[in-house]
Amino acid sequence: MASQLRHAANKKRAVEYKGGKCQVCGYNKSLAALSFHHRDPSKKDFNFNGRLANWDKNREELDKCDLLCANCHCEEHERLRAVGRSERYAEVQAGLLPKKEAKRSELACALCGKPFTSVGEAGPFTYCSKECADESRRKIVWPDDEALRKMLDEKPADTIRKELGVSHKTLRDRCKRRGIETKPRGFWKRKKSEA
Repeated sequence: MASQLRHAANKKRAVEYKGGKCQVCGYNKSLAALSFHHRDPSKKDFNFNGRLANWDKNREELDKCDLLCANCHCEEHERLRAVGRSERYAEVQAGLLPKKEAKRSELACALCGKPFTSVGEAGPFTYCSKECADESRRKIVWPDDEALRKMLDEKPADTIRKELGVSHKTLRDRCKRRGIETKPRGFWKRKKSEA
């Protein structure tokens, strides 16, 4: 509690030293809403927060700052960012800064082996398409379509889905997507009773 009171007293002294109000709009209602903006960040030694007990050190740092309210401080930073962007754009247009070339990489898909070109900073990519990327994230290794057909001809779907570690719906959807015909419900019971 004592340290908070000391910090508040140090900030009040600093605000009074800088004129007691926002240097842009004149706001002076709340100490918490006033902050110190460094005019040249490269000359900043530390951020003033009222914790340093040495007043001479504080005053040296405060002389590099403007006292601004929270709104004016945000507007100043926004203005500086806009100036920085427009200056950089002008330099690029004048040919002073090289334009970034998009990186191009000739790769082969890690799943299907198909060659593809990767363009951009996010790469290099591993898969040629979203479908291959999705397939690679699957936790089970599916047998190829012919092997799955053969399995479905030899044993019940329930046995196969347990072996693969998938649900009934997952197996059914996979067969439907791949055009693999499944046995009708009760087929294996009937076959067992006939034998």
